Amino acid sequence: MHALHGYAAARRDWNLRRCYHAGMPVMLTTALAALLLLWSGPLAAAPGAVTGYVSDEACARDGGGPPACARRCIEAGSVAVILTRGGRIYRVDDQRRIAEWAGKTVSVSGELRGRRVVRIDSVAEVRVRRR
Repeated sequence: MHALHGYAAARRDWNLRRCYHAGMPVMLTTALAALLLLWSGPLAAAPGAVTGYVSDEACARDGGGPPACARRCIEAGSVAVILTRGGRIYRVDDQRRIAEWAGKTVSVSGELRGRRVVRIDSVAEVRVRRR
């Protein structure tokens, strides 16, 4: 076996570097797939509870509205959402069941997926103390 000199050595080095760099996209893709898998974990439906004011979506973006307005808008076909004290808005999949609580502060337990209530197990009105 003889040692490579000049052009042959440079060509071998270039091929090795090219192979190393060709493997980079595979490693990068694998790392991104692993991160995506870890990130999607919280998006799976999980049991939980949300407490907040049942309002229509448009009024919830503005911080909620009067109870009569929430009831009227939801009856007219607006999407019912739950607005928490922290200002988070949770969409509710079961519109028929949550609509009867329009304009009230409730605690909803069921399955949550991100900021969405996927399934409602129970709804209970929460009495809010006024100072």
